[in-house]
Amino acid sequence: MNFYPAKMLLFILFLFAFAVSCSSTQDDIKVGALDHFRRGNAYFNANRPKAAAKEYKIAIALDSSREQFYYNLGLAYYSLVLFKQAIDAYWKAIELKPDFADAWYNLSLAFEKINETDKAFMAYQKYQKLNLSKEKKPSEKTDNKQNTDSDG
Repeated sequence: MNFYPAKMLLFILFLFAFAVSCSSTQDDIKVGALDHFRRGNAYFNANRPKAAAKEYKIAIALDSSREQFYYNLGLAYYSLVLFKQAIDAYWKAIELKPDFADAWYNLSLAFEKINETDKAFMAYQKYQKLNLSKEKKPSEKTDNKQNTDSDG
């Protein structure tokens, strides 16, 4: 009596179940990250930037692929007068999305606050260039304030 086909079927079922559980775990992590991001937004809007920064950092720990998470962390740091940390967060947002005009704009403001005027000017020029190219293309208008879009 040969049990090879039965064992192979069980093994394939096990692999399938494992793959499904892994993918749902990844989805759960991303949903958890979005929950922390939204909590951070609520804290930020309630003028609690320290609590917002904590939530954004948790969101980033769960999903480091979202430029909005870093951008909003930069906004929280900027509100806390932690300009160098804000600069780091804006740079990370820009690294993930080089045409993120709002991040370039806020980066210029943060550089200005620490008297890095050359860098502030460079970042502002990049912001202006991105805005000009955006005006030439038909697209939705964006808000230069807090980014609450989580779909990239």
